[in-house]
Amino acid sequence: MSLHPMERRMIRFMLTHVGIGLVMAAVATWALIHWDVGGIGTLIARASDPLAWTLFLYGSLALTCGPLAVFLAVMARAGEDG
Repeated sequence: MSLHPMERRMIRFMLTHVGIGLVMAAVATWALIHWDVGGIGTLIARASDPLAWTLFLYGSLALTCGPLAVFLAVMARAGEDG
């Protein structure tokens, strides 16, 4: 089944902005741990499995930033014609 060109553009648009949101989540995770905001870097460093907690933090931020990036992109295009 072939996709219509408009559908391809929509899928590319969504995937691009979800990817941007995932990168934003990765940067936010790094910043929270690196600058020890609220002591979260210390808590993760002292955990028995710091990788799991880092992935948990990243996952929760990714679930927020991914859809947020798509929302902002869609709202930015809302006023455009075509």
